[in-house]
Amino acid sequence: MSTDVYTERVETQAGNFAVAVDENGSLLRVAFLDDDRKPGCVQSWDATLEALDRRGCKISQDTARTAAAVRELRDYVEGRRESFSLSLAPQGTKFQQEVWRMLREIPRGEIRTYSGLAQAAGRPKAARAVGRAVATNPIPIAIPCHRVLGADGSLTGFAGGLALKKRLLEIEGFTPGNRPT
Repeated sequence: MSTDVYTERVETQAGNFAVAVDENGSLLRVAFLDDDRKPGCVQSWDATLEALDRRGCKISQDTARTAAAVRELRDYVEGRRESFSLSLAPQGTKFQQEVWRMLREIPRGEIRTYSGLAQAAGRPKAARAVGRAVATNPIPIAIPCHRVLGADGSLTGFAGGLALKKRLLEIEGFTPGNRPT
């Protein structure tokens, strides 16, 4: 099935991104464009385009269709917006969808751990699977995977880099030293 997808690059004070939206304006992807991102991360722009191509998507640029996504992402990472109003349309397995739903339920300024999310999902031994689902989140920032920390409260992997993760948590009012759940 072929779907029209519209992309746009987004420059912000916090870093450079790209977004992909569908014909309805629903956000499909957020990718990190900065050179300091982890090589081969799922959210890289090349990986994003390849994944959309494999799904048979017709990719084009259309600033009118991407305007809301660009504005909301820019405003969020620059601290002028507290939440996203865009419709989100992440593609993933049933388990990934469940983890991504749980990420969206983490209140702004709060954090969780991988093991805490696994417990909440009723799968206490699935912390690594939860970690993988978090890592494969196709819409980082809008689906706030940056709110997941290590069991000891340390900043752990984030495809956009730990500096951006720290900045997002600070923008959201997270106080270092709070114990994750």
